[in-house]
Amino acid sequence: SGSSKEECIICFETLESRGGAVALPCDCKVPYCHQCWDRSLAASMSSCGLALCPSCRVSMQVDFDPNSRQLTFSRSQGGSSNSKAENWRKRLYKQARPAQIQLLKEFGQRTAGGQGSNAEQEHLLCVCGSRLNCTPVRQRVENFVQEETPMAVSEFEMNQFYERPPIMCDICNKQVSPNSEVWTCENGRRTVLHSVAYDVCQFCFERYARGKLPHPGQPGHLSADEEEEDEEEDDDEDFSDEDFNSDVDSSIGSDTGISEEAMTPVNRTLGGLGYYCP
Repeated sequence: SGSSKEECIICFETLESRGGAVALPCDCKVPYCHQCWDRSLAASMSSCGLALCPSCRVSMQVDFDPNSRQLTFSRSQGGSSNSKAENWRKRLYKQARPAQIQLLKEFGQRTAGGQGSNAEQEHLLCVCGSRLNCTPVRQRVENFVQEETPMAVSEFEMNQFYERPPIMCDICNKQVSPNSEVWTCENGRRTVLHSVAYDVCQFCFERYARGKLPHPGQPGHLSADEEEEDEEEDDDEDFSDEDFNSDVDSSIGSDTGISEEAMTPVNRTLGGLGYYCP
């Protein structure tokens, strides 16, 4: 009876009502519910690039199990915040990609040819369990700038962002088209699974949910050969810190079409958040 009333150290809700306590991979005896533990690690990822236990600060390795569609936690090798941060974003997003594609297909099956209340009540789920909401890319850019930039953005910079949106699709790893729509997780950066947000471009939505392939050469299109090459490149990467930082630096400006001369502290801040990284 006493254990059933044990509370999460963060939200003070009973663990029983929150699905039980997280099995911590560190030596901490502090009780966390799954949501608070997840959000704490996400905040740590965003601030320092490491998933640190909020109590003992031991560095965690976070993985995604595509079969159970659940996050798994273990101690990082070395077990301290001084150990090198691996490229968690690429690794986690790669692990979650097949599950998200399956969710898109399942949504397509549920809503195929559907009209009326039942189809309208269906929601496209993100791999984290929250909803993916569809918005115009222009609105997504405005929301992003409002939420993520620590300083005022000039009209010139906003026009650059409208023309070259700093949003990457997390399925095809391509920059979203400025005149399309994008499906964005309402959970934002509040989960360690995607602590730099999560977006699915309209082309990937049409491809996997509707079974409509974009014409070759269109933005967001990946041929079968390109998909195979993309997977091989992912398998060959060791996700080291040096490679990740190099990818961020080289992607700012080049992938988005923004010249180096036009780069400002705002641009570099956005790049540091990972939104320019393929």
